[in-house]
Amino acid sequence: ASRKLFDYIANAGTPLSTIIENEFSSQEIANTVWAYATINHRSPKLFEEIAKVTVEQLNDGEFYARELANIAWAYAKTGTRSPKLFDTIAEVAMSQDLLDNFNPQNIANTVWAYAKLGHASPELFDEIAEVAIPRINEFWSQGIANTVWA
Repeated sequence: ASRKLFDYIANAGTPLSTIIENEFSSQEIANTVWAYATINHRSPKLFEEIAKVTVEQLNDGEFYARELANIAWAYAKTGTRSPKLFDTIAEVAMSQDLLDNFNPQNIANTVWAYAKLGHASPELFDEIAEVAIPRINEFWSQGIANTVWA
């Protein structure tokens, strides 16, 4: 039953994109793509709409570190490429000093997402390394493995 609901929501069309743009908070955007990724439900149309809205909202400084990491993770988990979204996430994370707010899981999820999709962002990785190295003792084993793999 849940897959039917996910399909219905994803294929709702124009009204959905309007709702996402006008009504969804940054957390609701992150939670939506996270939910689709968690059940491994690919929805290119929905993810494309969410990427457009997210790129617009990112420049307004409305996102937190966890939301950025979860969005990147969800796109990678579903294999959904969105170069503009990933470029914007990197730019915003670096320009708004959000990386200092990334916890070890946010760091691991973000670098894993970029690597999984093959989206190169050397400057982002350099800045993440600067944040991660002094805090390496805070990482759990899987987080270290994911970060090193990326």
